[in-house]
Amino acid sequence: MNKMKPVAAMILTAALTLPTLVLACGAPGSTTHVGGLMTVDQDNKSFTILDAQSGSPISFVADDGILENLDGVSGVIQVTFEQTGETLRALAVSR
Repeated sequence: MNKMKPVAAMILTAALTLPTLVLACGAPGSTTHVGGLMTVDQDNKSFTILDAQSGSPISFVADDGILENLDGVSGVIQVTFEQTGETLRALAVSR
């Protein structure tokens, strides 16, 4: 019976969090994506998330400060960005 409590808590958390994540990605004119951090590439000054709405990877270029703040981070993050042509530049990242 005690093993069910953590499972129930995870299901409840997912049920309450997922609609918010999807709305953040899908809002018209949105400059925010939410998803799980997949990789950080210091050499190319970029990072990639697995987008919560589409299930596809999305890569962003970022300055050194943002990349340093992602060091050791795992889980879901929210990325505020600007788009220039095909390039997505991260302006801020929050957990």
